[in-house]
Amino acid sequence: MSELILKNIRGVADDTYMGYRLPGGRVVPVHIYSGASRVICGYVSDVTNIQKLSYVYDAKGQTINGRDTLSILNWLKEEGRISEDVPEASLHTLRLFLQQILNADRAVFSGTETSMVSYTSGSDSFISGKSMYEDAGELIGSLISISCPELSEFIKKTLQDNNDSISLLFAPVLDDSSMESQKEYNMKASLPLCFDPDKIESFPKAQLFLDSLRESGLCLLEHLKLQENKLNVLRQFNLFCMFHLFRFMANVEHFYCDAPEKLFLLDFSEGGTTGQSRMSSLSFMQIHRSLSRFYKWAYAQILKQRGWDKESLLNENTPQIDKGRANKNNEELEIIWNLAKKKCSSLPESDVIDEIATTIFNMLERDGKVSPTTYMKLFGIHAGILVQGTRSLPPRFKPKVDMLEVIIRSCVYPGETLRGSKLKDNLWKRMSVIIGGDDIDVERLNSAGCPITADDDSLILNYEKFAEKLRSMNFAETMADGILQINLGGDKI
Repeated sequence: MSELILKNIRGVADDTYMGYRLPGGRVVPVHIYSGASRVICGYVSDVTNIQKLSYVYDAKGQTINGRDTLSILNWLKEEGRISEDVPEASLHTLRLFLQQILNADRAVFSGTETSMVSYTSGSDSFISGKSMYEDAGELIGSLISISCPELSEFIKKTLQDNNDSISLLFAPVLDDSSMESQKEYNMKASLPLCFDPDKIESFPKAQLFLDSLRESGLCLLEHLKLQENKLNVLRQFNLFCMFHLFRFMANVEHFYCDAPEKLFLLDFSEGGTTGQSRMSSLSFMQIHRSLSRFYKWAYAQILKQRGWDKESLLNENTPQIDKGRANKNNEELEIIWNLAKKKCSSLPESDVIDEIATTIFNMLERDGKVSPTTYMKLFGIHAGILVQGTRSLPPRFKPKVDMLEVIIRSCVYPGETLRGSKLKDNLWKRMSVIIGGDDIDVERLNSAGCPITADDDSLILNYEKFAEKLRSMNFAETMADGILQINLGGDKI
């Protein structure tokens, strides 16, 4: 029987059931893009020259050692990468501009190590080696490669084309030598249990998730083929990755524990105090609770696998949060642990593991680091899926315009004409999205364990606001008979 170290238990749960480690800090879009693009391409590039050219100052505003502009100018001239008559001042201005581009997403950049590069970079020359916070991006990149290889192959070919504005700016340091330094990268072994090719037959709901990922991916692909702006293609792909990654997080209990599928009721009202706003917040809270229940279940599985039973747990002292480190708030954690043991002493053997798993979850929540539910909430906000809540109202599903565009483009093919009812059906099947407006959506919400609290008029109004939003985006029009008709066109944009 192994030592009871709580972060170790969570790490095993993450590796086994989630496919990525819960990060200790905030995750921004570039982390997802960097991980996904690396897996899709299957290799990494040497970004040393990119960083050498573009990083002038560190986070404190100090010139990075050996990176002053005169030294870089001499290096470029010695290697024949720049004209002899380029003045130092001009190169310095360019370098400051390049640093702003690569720092656009405010990720973690050291400027000296091969770290993360902004997703606004448009070619595989910017795909660096794995860095922190990128596990989740690698997961969704792998799932897209498995379920929709047509989309991943298109993205790979897009990245292999250096003819975009950002890559052209870096042309002096992107040459054949940097291409020759590319190294193979493969992470398929990191797939979570429910997507393991040898075990997925035991998880039919996970297979349905992959099927919907393929359907939405193929639909979005046809839109991306029409895009003239390569950087916009990659941005929309990253939004697609983030949406489905959030959808995966929301439904892990559905995959593993036979719980109802979790749905996203999008809110198109104003002000955040309407009936549909409260309903949307409720649908998020259902997901929040579901993820908590899942982790408690996962911890219980690990305790059982390691041979813990009632007797051994009742004899265990307050466990460490992290191996080799004293617990923060140790007195509080001891109280929680001892109360749990007291309760377990009168419980039957079959209930003790579940009670201790719940206690482990609660102790980790009090550790002060990012918890699974907090991570999911912050991720949803950064991705443009959720809006921040208030003291009286939790976060709700109110996607930003660019995220909404990707959601719609994943459900309507270019040139395809759909009625509103068919679009809502596609949104539900491919994206787990609900709009409201009829009894069908009410039944879907109820079946997902999200009881209706808004009156019918509020849900009808939400659909009308949704239709208004689509019309403002030139995605729909209302016909003479009052029927909403969706058509995204089929021309290059």
